Amino acid sequence: RKGNCYILSGKYLTIKQLLDKVAELSGQKKITKILSTKFLLSVSAFCEFYYKLKKKKPLFTKYSIKTVSVYQEFSSQKAFKELGYKARPITQTLKRIVNAYKDHNTKYLKKKSQKLSKKGALVRV
Repeated sequence: RKGNCYILSGKYLTIKQLLDKVAELSGQKKITKILSTKFLLSVSAFCEFYYKLKKKKPLFTKYSIKTVSVYQEFSSQKAFKELGYKARPITQTLKRIVNAYKDHNTKYLKKKSQKLSKKGALVRV
């Protein structure tokens, strides 16, 4: 509807639950070591400064740590009622994301190996 905002979400997951599901779907090990929010906040300023010097995007910032460490649960009830929105299962969405990432990564690695093999480097993908 014109002029309205809708939050589109389905089931609430914690960051840990989300990462565990991604690990399961991608065949990777689950993350077992978790750094505390306090620790990450204490090193975030250094991290931001370091990556600024390197002219690269930081792995995390003070803002990103604060954002993911605060409990936030959103409701899609307005979208369900007014638009007839139906959220698909999170597993289905994550499978698509994992497969797209794997496909992109495979294509990237093939391109990289082709460039290196043209230069005479031994490459195994």
